[in-house]
Amino acid sequence: KGYRLHFQIGLFASYRLMQLVLPDMIELGRGGIVNISSLAAFVPGPGPYARPGGPTVVAYGGNKAALHHLTQAVAFEVAPHNVAVNALLPSEPVLTPGNRIAYGGNDFASVDDFAEATLQVALADPAVTTGQILWSEDVLHPELGTRGWLRS
Repeated sequence: KGYRLHFQIGLFASYRLMQLVLPDMIELGRGGIVNISSLAAFVPGPGPYARPGGPTVVAYGGNKAALHHLTQAVAFEVAPHNVAVNALLPSEPVLTPGNRIAYGGNDFASVDDFAEATLQVALADPAVTTGQILWSEDVLHPELGTRGWLRS
């Protein structure tokens, strides 16, 4: 039940929202969609694993990985209509209740910075940026090159 709920909230809600907004964007001949993703899409990563067992992010990470595929598939389909469809991931944890538990402490990325990165991706030129899985700090500071997830 929990696994299905993660997909309902994460993947199928994004799918439905895109269904609702894309007809107007296609009619206008422009638009931008930003799907919010997570490092969890890449966890646990390729094996072998040094220590077996332990909790994983199967449902949450699985729906985020599926969201990456959905993002790129929809971007491919709407490319002729000048609509950009991208996914954005925070390069560092943003303060959410879940991250407060997972990471502890008070060292979190700025919510305002993530919002600014989201806006930049939403306004991206579809001829240059579509079907991309982007990290927030890479969007905000392209001069520093691709850095992805900044925490080790």
